[in-house]
Amino acid sequence: MPEEKFRGYIHIHPHLDYKKAEKYRSSIANIPLSKFYKTYRKMNRFSKNKKDNLPFGTFDVYILSTELFLKISGWARGIFGSYHK
Repeated sequence: MPEEKFRGYIHIHPHLDYKKAEKYRSSIANIPLSKFYKTYRKMNRFSKNKKDNLPFGTFDVYILSTELFLKISGWARGIFGSYHK
């Protein structure tokens, strides 16, 4: 898959260092910061009492490929379709 098809997206608590998280996630995923979507900084209502257990937030990797999406969808239908018989 060509590297320009990959995008990164971080969700992080607002009091944490989002710039540090962006640099960390970029380095481990090998996705340039210029290919990241804007970091989402907001407190999650389900984790109000767990403010610091994810210092780099959570990270989503998006792959911009219709062909790959359709392939994975087909695999999922093949796997999960067999459970409904």
